[in-house]
Amino acid sequence: MRNFYTIRSQAYFRSEQYERALNDFQLLDRPIATARTLIRLGRLVEAEAELKTWTPKEDSDYNDRGKLYFRIGNYPLALADFDAALRLAPTYRYDTYTYNRARTLQALGRRDEALAAMARVELHDNEYSIMERGRAYIALEEFDLAEADFQRAKARSVDTFGTDKYVSNSYWFGWAWLSNLQGRYAEALAATEKSSALIAEAGQRKVDNTDIHTQRAVSL
Repeated sequence: MRNFYTIRSQAYFRSEQYERALNDFQLLDRPIATARTLIRLGRLVEAEAELKTWTPKEDSDYNDRGKLYFRIGNYPLALADFDAALRLAPTYRYDTYTYNRARTLQALGRRDEALAAMARVELHDNEYSIMERGRAYIALEEFDLAEADFQRAKARSVDTFGTDKYVSNSYWFGWAWLSNLQGRYAEALAATEKSSALIAEAGQRKVDNTDIHTQRAVSL
């Protein structure tokens, strides 16, 4: 029966039936999912109260809760959770948590600390890590550095670009975001259309191929 409610709650959430999803998440005692749904419903005070009832156990737990605190706008608690995630983080997740921490420092008005944190990251030499840093630079309004990272990621993934839908969509989504902020609206629109087409195709492939890779620990 628990599996039934788990599947149904996710289906409700994805179809934007948030009140029904909320009922199921509460029944299942899933604080993070409950808080995420409350945020979608605009019930931020309740979401924050729900997050405070939960005790994270692993680095990813702290990162997940920190992202929700960030969305609520409680940046001090978000920063505390990202700091905790970094203390527990395995090497391959350290950069993601650092980017989240940097964006939170920026939100707190501590820009110099944010840029210093970014500079200390030992970048993993793969296109995913490069694009994550690019997204973080966009959030910090370091557009030249962001553009350099996205171009570097595309050049590095030349053999898989266009065939690996996750790599391609991550690139076009980030490029649309960057282009829009720089006032290159036609370019942003074209990138958005490419991203949307890839999402639609990946959604169809997910039905046919359950091994399609869609889950990663991602930054804010």
